[in-house]
Amino acid sequence: VCGAQSRVLAPRSAPALVEGLKSLFDNLKIGDPLDPETDIGPLATAAQAEKVDSRTPPNAVMSRTASSSMS
Repeated sequence: VCGAQSRVLAPRSAPALVEGLKSLFDNLKIGDPLDPETDIGPLATAAQAEKVDSRTPPNAVMSRTASSSMS
């Protein structure tokens, strides 16, 4: 199942929504798609990875990667 979303539109007056989504995404487990504890598996292609990287803000902190969580 693919649940990829490229953007969320929300009013500026909804900081609780933004914080809730941030908390949700910060706590997703990235790893082996066959592991039942995994929330997000690897991207399918290098082009997908580049697309995600291009949309990530320069000051974003990436706390884990699929390769590091699968080792």
